[in-house]
Amino acid sequence: MINDEDLNRPLEHHFTIFIYHFFHSIHEHGPKHELHGIFRRWLPWFTRLEAGGLKAALDDSYFFLPFAKRFVFPEFQSILNSPEGYDQLARTAERFRTASPGELHAALAAYPVIHLALRPEEFDRVKDLELTQDFRGEAVSYRAVLDWADLFFFPHGSGFLVLKVRLAGTPRLSDVIEFNSLFRQVLPPKVGWKMADLRAKNHPGIHSVRDLAEHLLSDATADEALPAREGAIDAARQAMSFQRREARYLESELGQIYGDRFFVYSYSCVDYPDEFLAERIPGCSFDDAVDKVLYEYGTYTGLGSSSVTAGNLCPSAEYATRLMRENRISLWRNWRALALRETATFLAFKENEFNRAALPQNIENDYLNLYVYTLYQKIELFKFSSELLLEENNPRQNMRSTRLLVDNFTEFRNRFWFVEITKRPQGDFIYEKYQEGMQSLPLFEAVNREIGELNSYYEMKLSRKTNSVLAVLTFFLTPLALTMAFWGMNVFDYEHFPWSLFELSAAAVLLISVITWYVVMRR
Repeated sequence: MINDEDLNRPLEHHFTIFIYHFFHSIHEHGPKHELHGIFRRWLPWFTRLEAGGLKAALDDSYFFLPFAKRFVFPEFQSILNSPEGYDQLARTAERFRTASPGELHAALAAYPVIHLALRPEEFDRVKDLELTQDFRGEAVSYRAVLDWADLFFFPHGSGFLVLKVRLAGTPRLSDVIEFNSLFRQVLPPKVGWKMADLRAKNHPGIHSVRDLAEHLLSDATADEALPAREGAIDAARQAMSFQRREARYLESELGQIYGDRFFVYSYSCVDYPDEFLAERIPGCSFDDAVDKVLYEYGTYTGLGSSSVTAGNLCPSAEYATRLMRENRISLWRNWRALALRETATFLAFKENEFNRAALPQNIENDYLNLYVYTLYQKIELFKFSSELLLEENNPRQNMRSTRLLVDNFTEFRNRFWFVEITKRPQGDFIYEKYQEGMQSLPLFEAVNREIGELNSYYEMKLSRKTNSVLAVLTFFLTPLALTMAFWGMNVFDYEHFPWSLFELSAAAVLLISVITWYVVMRR
C-alpha cells in the first residue's frame, strides 16, 4: 500500500511560471509614447533566446492559426519557417539587443500586442532569489532561480508580468507545491497575515514578492487613469479610478483589488513506479494516486491534504469526480494536467526523454501562450460584465453607451474570441479546457445575452419615445392642419381675413384636443 511519503519523490524536471495581471496606460492606437521609458529596461522578448531557442520559437509560432498568430507572435508575421526565415530572425534579434529605445519604439509600437523581456543587466540583479517563511516557529527556506521575466501589453489596458522560476538543487514535489503557494501571494489575503520574505542576491531593495513585482512593473503600470476603450464606458477603469502615482501601483485601489496574487502555471516531472499508477489509496476520493497528486499540486493545498485524515481539506468523492471530469486534461499515458480558475498544472509521472525535453518545451512555448491569451479573454469579459452594471440617470446617455458597448463587444468577439485558435487538435482541446477552467465560456454567454437584451431594451425604449412624440404631434397638429385647410379653402378675400375667428377656432380645436388627450390618457 502506498502512502503520501511514497508519492513525494524528487523531481526530474520542473518549472513554474507566475503570471501577474496589471493595468497599463498605453493606448491601442496613436504614437504610444509611454513605451519610450519602458524600452529603457525591456527588450523584445525573443532577444533573450539563444540560437536553438530562436529556431524553436519561430517553429512554435506556426502552432497558431494566422488570425491568432498576429496577436500571439506579431513579431514573426512576415518571417517564414525556413532557414532563410531563421537567419532573418537571428539578425533582427541581434539588432534589437543593441537598439535604442527610439529604434525599438519605431519597430514595435504598431504591434497589437507588445511582448518584452527584461534587459540582461536588469535581469542579473533579480535572477537569484531566496524565499523564507517563519510559520509558528517553523522556518522554511527555498533558493530559486529566475530563468526569464517578460511583459505583455494587450489592448484596452491589460498587461501581464510573467516570471519563469525553478527551485535550485533537486527539490521534491512537496517543495514546489509549498514554494508556489508562498510565492504566488503578492498581498496579504487578510489583515495580520504574515507574508513570506523574498531576497534578491544582487538587489538589496527587494524584501518581498510585492517588492519584486513593484520593481519589475515600475514605469509599466497606469499613471493617473486607465485608458478607456475608444468611446466606451469601461467600469474596470472609470468606476475604480486611480490617484496619481504618488503611491506604488499595489497601494492603489486597482492594485489592491486585482493585484493580490499571481496566476500559477506549473510543470513537474516525477518518476513513479508502475505500481503507483494503478493502485488506489484507501479512503481517497480520487480514482488513482496520480489524480490525487495532481489535485494537491493544482490547488496548492499541500501533498497529502486530500487524504481522508486531512479533515476539512479532503474533497468529497462527488466534487473530486466532477473536477476531474470537467477540468482534467488527460490525453496521453504519461502526463496529465489540471486547468482551474487561477492555476494550470502539468504533471508528468514517468521519466523519459519526451517528458524531459519535448513536453516542457510545448508547455512553455505553445500552451503558455494559449494560457495567457485565454486569461486576457477572461479579463476582458469581466470588464464587459462590469460595464453592464453601470447605471446612468440620463436615458439618452444610456442608449449611447449601450450602442458603444455593443460595438466594442462585437469587436472583441471578432478580434479575440476564437472558437479554434490552432490547427492542432490537442492544442484546441487544451484551449477549451483553459476556457472551462477559468469559466470563460459561461461568462461569454452571459455577457453576450445581457448585452443583447440591454440593447433590445433601450432600442424598445427609444422606439416608444419616438412613437409617443409622433402620437403627440399627430394628435395636436392634425386638427390644426385641418382647421387651417378649412379656412384656406373657404376664404378668398385675404385682405379682409377674419383673423379673430380663425384664432378662436384654432384655440377651440386645441382645447378640444387637450381635453380629449387628457380623458384618453387617464383610462
